[in-house]
Amino acid sequence: MATLVDNMVEEIKSKIDSGIYVPGDKIDSLNELCRNYNVSKITAIRAVAHLAKLGVIKKIQGRGSFVSGNSKKVQECGENISEIDTIVIITIPDIILSHYEFERKMCLGICERAKELGLEVRFQEPKIDLLGESMSNWEKNEAGIIFFGRDNDGKASHFFATGNPRGVVVDSFAPGVHCVLTDNAFGMRGIINELAKRSCRRLLYAPHFSLRKCNFNVSERLESFITETTQAGMDWEIQDGCNYEIFHEKLQSSKPPDAILFPCDDPAINCAEFLEERGVKIHNDVIICGFDGFSPSGKDYTRLLTAKVNPEKIGKTAVDVIASGQINEPVPIWKRIKPEVIVPWNSSR
Repeated sequence: MATLVDNMVEEIKSKIDSGIYVPGDKIDSLNELCRNYNVSKITAIRAVAHLAKLGVIKKIQGRGSFVSGNSKKVQECGENISEIDTIVIITIPDIILSHYEFERKMCLGICERAKELGLEVRFQEPKIDLLGESMSNWEKNEAGIIFFGRDNDGKASHFFATGNPRGVVVDSFAPGVHCVLTDNAFGMRGIINELAKRSCRRLLYAPHFSLRKCNFNVSERLESFITETTQAGMDWEIQDGCNYEIFHEKLQSSKPPDAILFPCDDPAINCAEFLEERGVKIHNDVIICGFDGFSPSGKDYTRLLTAKVNPEKIGKTAVDVIASGQINEPVPIWKRIKPEVIVPWNSSR
């Protein structure tokens, strides 16, 4: 089945073959192509890159794209458009991945965008020895690499530094590598603003309940919590330990917290259930907040005040960074995807 890129390429080639465009003519700009063919900019970029790879057009830096042929208008110039034809996703095997909803949705976003752009998608386990064996084949096939998850052991940093492939780390951070990340500061700011609207002044944050130990997102959310609550003039406390009983005790104290926040949704849901079993009324006695907008265990997170991350958009953005040629930039690019703050109430407290 022909992709949008394939259709654009064939139509432009047809105009050249029929004489509508002649050697030396400048073809439409990217914005004009988007408007005339009703496609996204990344699709237009891929089509132009493919035409250049076929030798049908020549790109001249700062001037545009011209039909190839014997003309003074056509000059040799350097390309900054990616000619990658394969996306390699480095992640855990499918049998395990199927149990990780967030990662599965990121894969879905990657595969959807790759299909739109006519790119092949392959999977590879994150083992350095296997990565090394496959590197020469990936470079030969002009592949772009998307590395999933934590870099606690430095695999991603080591992989990109030693092999120098063109790639992106998603939902985490690796020094010196292009990354597509959640905008944790934006999400935490939204949560704190909603709590302020509810006249919450005393906040308790529990970073150690995260299932993702030493995760970059967890660290950023903690830093953002401290920054946003301090700027808002709120009283805040960091709760050490992993015992839900401590929250019940805090609520019985002379200065109970107005809200309890967690770096992800599952422990927030567990805390809400634990407190409700002891007679605490969620949203009335205390507000429970999570982050991510999904529950790996399949629990209902809709009662939480949370920031819903968009894993599919993270995946699509990673492909866009690779396909658009940004992957060739020498300075690492950080793309931040803003989460949506989900408010579980409609009336005031």
